[in-house]
Amino acid sequence: MPSLSDSPAWRALRQQAAAMRHVHMRDLFAADPGRAARYSLDADGLFLDYSKNRTDAETWRCLFALAREGDLEGWRARMFAGEKVNFTEGRAALHIALRDRSGRGFLLDGIDVGQDVRAELARMRSFVARVHDGAWRGTTGAPIRHVVNIGIGGSHLGPEAAVTALEAYRHPDLAVHFVANLDGNDLAAVLESVPAEETLFIVASKTFTTLETMQNARSARDWLLARLGDRAAVARHFIAVSTNETAVRDFGIDAANMFRFWDWVGGRYSLWSAIGLVVALGIGWRNFEHLLDGAHAMDRHFETAPLQQNMPVLLGLLDIWYAGHLGAASRAVLPYDQRLDRLVDHLQQLEMESNGKRIDRAGHSVDYATGPVLWGRAGTNGQHAFYQLLHQGTQLVPADFVLVAEPAHDFDTHHPPLLANALAQAEALMAGRDREHAEREMIADGLDPARAAALAPHRSFPGNRPSNLLILPRLDPFHVGQLVALYEHRVFVEGTLLAINSFDQWGVELGKKLAGAVLPMLEEGREDVAHDPSTRALVARLRGMAAAPALRIDPARTSAVLFDMDGVLTDTAELHEAAWKRLFDSFLKRRAGKTAGAFRSFTSEDYLRHLSGKSRLDGIRDFLTARGIRIAEGEPGDAPGAETLHGLGQRKQLLFQEELRRRGATVYPDARACLERLRQHGLRIAVLSASRHARAVMTATGLDALVDLLVDGEHAASRDLPGKPAPDLLIEAARLLSLEPERIVIVDGSAVGVAAASRAGFQRIVGVARHGGRKYLTRAGADLVIRSLDRLDVRTGDAC
Repeated sequence: MPSLSDSPAWRALRQQAAAMRHVHMRDLFAADPGRAARYSLDADGLFLDYSKNRTDAETWRCLFALAREGDLEGWRARMFAGEKVNFTEGRAALHIALRDRSGRGFLLDGIDVGQDVRAELARMRSFVARVHDGAWRGTTGAPIRHVVNIGIGGSHLGPEAAVTALEAYRHPDLAVHFVANLDGNDLAAVLESVPAEETLFIVASKTFTTLETMQNARSARDWLLARLGDRAAVARHFIAVSTNETAVRDFGIDAANMFRFWDWVGGRYSLWSAIGLVVALGIGWRNFEHLLDGAHAMDRHFETAPLQQNMPVLLGLLDIWYAGHLGAASRAVLPYDQRLDRLVDHLQQLEMESNGKRIDRAGHSVDYATGPVLWGRAGTNGQHAFYQLLHQGTQLVPADFVLVAEPAHDFDTHHPPLLANALAQAEALMAGRDREHAEREMIADGLDPARAAALAPHRSFPGNRPSNLLILPRLDPFHVGQLVALYEHRVFVEGTLLAINSFDQWGVELGKKLAGAVLPMLEEGREDVAHDPSTRALVARLRGMAAAPALRIDPARTSAVLFDMDGVLTDTAELHEAAWKRLFDSFLKRRAGKTAGAFRSFTSEDYLRHLSGKSRLDGIRDFLTARGIRIAEGEPGDAPGAETLHGLGQRKQLLFQEELRRRGATVYPDARACLERLRQHGLRIAVLSASRHARAVMTATGLDALVDLLVDGEHAASRDLPGKPAPDLLIEAARLLSLEPERIVIVDGSAVGVAAASRAGFQRIVGVARHGGRKYLTRAGADLVIRSLDRLDVRTGDAC
């Protein structure tokens, strides 16, 4: 197979590029008053103006010759016929079958895949109806109000772009969220905004092995179980979009709630499949069908329109013209509608993963430019960020302006100036402003002619920067589907004529494989000389930083360290949590039986949010309030277990003593080592605990030999001091140590303890999150949060 660059059409385009290099679009418009009408096209309401391009009739003759020479029409027919155009993986690319509305049938190996598509769409429709009408409920009986889609790449970008674009069509009682990044901050931000009992998770992964997706899914499952406390909840709060039924079952999802798609659907083309289930839930089934309608309309246009009036063909040819012959290394997509901001993210994957290739069909390295870098941002935000480069930079960046004629909001004065900005930017990019014009304008504005002459080079710009304008009548499901399908087919045109495979993505595999080998080096310190010296050095640096002290306490500024006991120095927080769980699960079951309500178990999250670090009565009151339960205060002499605050508090005391006798209490090894380290450097150590059992625990564990002062629940009661989050106990400890708060470092494992310390002016506040709850400690005011007291050290004379 000869190289594309040696073909007659490519050589003709090379000559045409040389001829057009210094032709200005201003002159093209001046020579042809009908240019705008001649170079524009309407397809089912989607309008394209491609007149602002560095092309003339001869350019287009050469481009269409390239299309014929590259057998574009033949390859298009092969794709629609179900041939395996993804030749490196031996697969068809039949995403067009997913949105077929004609019933024509699409054959793959002699079988009509349309039947499977229609069956899966019917299952999706039924499920969407069950969620929307409240028939599908969570494990507590609560209706689903939040859907969290967990996926990455094609299982994330397209659906998020569609849901964001169609915000105006969002179901009124359902909020949709997306998680993709392996970085836990992405998941944490979403989980913080959703109640577990009202949340449905969609795990979207073809193989159900994708690292990022499955790590996020497992963490979301752990989060759910920590709040609902019942493993059966997984089946009511998780569904899957996958092909791996065994892995789905192993995760805990009922296979009946697994939605399928096929290996002839590429990930970045899968919006129209069950991957789009989150879109259907977000905007409703009727609107999802309209999305499919729009994509199908573009499919019909692409398949049947002559090349000269075919929108994807025209745009794909322009991409080849600029990247292959005029040196444009990137292209900007500039949607003048905030709802299309996520479209750019989707198009980045669609185009760069598809056509970011350097090997042609014959397996040879290409000697011409393939897919350019795609980038952009919505509306006038981009004008104030990067348009300077578009206008006066040294790089040629063709741009797509995407406009919506009719707004969805009621701010009538906003839309005309928004559209005016888009049209003006496209005009300015095309026309530019020469030096003489700039100079005349400044003089007319009263500037001194000499100064105007000096500034004129800076205030002129060349223009002749190409752009396309795509105008949608409105941003509704039909036209969003049409727009996305337009870009899909545009990618196909470009890849076909560049003789590359737009449907594989082998380039992303190597990094994934190497990450699996690097992970044991980071987690276990395993040596692996197979990696380059830089990678090995960076692993060592990261491990060293993770193990280094997070805080070096300076004895010159610090006289004492005040520790919370439960969960920081001793494992008694686990005993307290176990006692609380026994108490509340019994109480909640009895109450559910009386009221015929749903029983929801006490969880670790309940302990962290409502009880950790608080006095018994405050903790009981806060937890019951969070569950919508009010009971009488009662009296201190109430019988253990009586349905009063005091009665429950008495019962909890007995349960804690049982747990202590049964399991015992121990000091964490890192805590003992930390206390010894601090004492060696002359620092005083105090312990604070809301528990009245603190002294007995300290004696039993030998902790009392390492501590100078204990302020516990008994001491607080004797002096009638309020508990945390009031700072009184901390201030009392400082008084007994005869120290000002600024000489004391606080180390606490509860959010209320950290909040108390932050109110009292202590020098430094360290949160300890041994078993989670980092975000609560940070928000309460911790200066830093650690998991182990190994991260605390003392600054010595030579420490830097």
